Amino acid sequence: MKNTVKILGITVVILLLTTAWAVAQQTLPDYTKWQKNVSSRSAVHNGKDVNLSVEFYENDDVANLYQHIVLVIYDEQKRLWIAFYTRAILHKDGDLFVVAGFNYWLFDRSNNNWSFVKDFSQSKDLEKETYDFLKSRYDLVFK
Repeated sequence: MKNTVKILGITVVILLLTTAWAVAQQTLPDYTKWQKNVSSRSAVHNGKDVNLSVEFYENDDVANLYQHIVLVIYDEQKRLWIAFYTRAILHKDGDLFVVAGFNYWLFDRSNNNWSFVKDFSQSKDLEKETYDFLKSRYDLVFK
């Protein structure tokens, strides 16, 4: 019994370390060849009304049971600024694919590279927590 508990404890520690390493290593995938839609979104940035360009990229990887979505937001000068990466984890139920969970990560652009900013995957209220974070970090509020 003691050996079982010890092995279980070691397994939990390894899982926690692996998860921490995976989050620390999170990168934005190359979305440039995925299906793309373009739109714009009204917002308030630094107290000014702005209209931001938005690109939505999607890639269904049903063979590996993932759906990848990247939402790229450009700043007022039309420079890459913020990206949200959603990775839906799919479950096959007969002929249907059902979302079993998701990861939701935020990146921003600096020095010509995308940098990981925040993991929202465990959020209890994703919309509120995301909007609150955008307001506090970027002074950005979508209308």
